[in-house]
Amino acid sequence: MDRAILQPIKSFVRTYALVLSLLAACTSTSQNNRAETAPTGSYGEEFSDRLTTSLSEMQQEVREQGQFHGLVTGRVLEVCANKGCWMTMELPNKDILRVTFKEYSFFVPGELAGKEVLLKGNARSQRVGIEQQRHYARDAGQSDSDISAIQTEKEQIFFEAVGVKTVN
Repeated sequence: MDRAILQPIKSFVRTYALVLSLLAACTSTSQNNRAETAPTGSYGEEFSDRLTTSLSEMQQEVREQGQFHGLVTGRVLEVCANKGCWMTMELPNKDILRVTFKEYSFFVPGELAGKEVLLKGNARSQRVGIEQQRHYARDAGQSDSDISAIQTEKEQIFFEAVGVKTVN
């Protein structure tokens, strides 16, 4: 065969092989990520689960001292639907505790909603603006009418976690 004819065929075969290998790599990575994001285990920094505090005690300490450092347990209400970059928990007084992850160094799977977890980190009270509340509402998949109903700032306890562990 003529060299001019073989060269495009070789290029096509190489390109096709490269595309197939990339697809195979993406598929195996995607399957591995699914296994790693099962709703059990730990995320972020490893830690011992000794000396845990209830959400009620944590809330009281934030109210009295302005902050809390330590371990706290509670049930996850919801997880950011976009990438798992935050989650919420209900406090005993029905307020919402917003949990973020230090420097976005890890994320949690959406399947953690409804699970009991243990958090290690710091909590503080902070004023949340209207736009930030709307951003969280969009991330949570709330309706446009719910989002536009957000009209005032509010005080909320934030927990910056360095680690999260499932309890059940």
